[in-house]
Amino acid sequence: MTKGLSASGRLDVEELKKLSMAVEDLGYLLRRMKPEHLIEVSKTIAEMSRSASLVDRVSGEVDTDPNKQFLIGVLPRLLQDRDLFPINDDIVEFASDALGLAMSKNKKRSRYEIIGEVVCETDALSGKALSSVVRALSRVSQHGEITDYVRERKKSGNFSWNETIRLLAKG
Repeated sequence: MTKGLSASGRLDVEELKKLSMAVEDLGYLLRRMKPEHLIEVSKTIAEMSRSASLVDRVSGEVDTDPNKQFLIGVLPRLLQDRDLFPINDDIVEFASDALGLAMSKNKKRSRYEIIGEVVCETDALSGKALSSVVRALSRVSQHGEITDYVRERKKSGNFSWNETIRLLAKG
């Protein structure tokens, strides 16, 4: 049996009294409010529901892969390091070698456009190789001595991001 309903399906006396008081309270409230306020409240609620729907749609599309989230967070800072990436082509080379992204060196683009493209393309990455890159770059981004080691290797002339990522991912 539902609360407040008798065996015959009718509201009991106590529930009817509560309902009567609630309707009376609502009547007082409505008399005190101006109709335009109710219309504004209605519009606000409708707008909030549209906004909530948009947030749900956008947040439903966000990739929850922690490796991608890490890369999207660390790559802009790392790629702006002019000691590690003195020229824009170094960023393009890194994107190709370490991340497997096909990017053209011939296009005239600003450093920030290239970094933006790398970060955006990171969303399409997956697999074991991605995990290795994340392990290696987390070491580079968190330990200054490892960053210095990579900088020195780059200066030595015979440098490969693939080899460096492989070494750092192991260690």
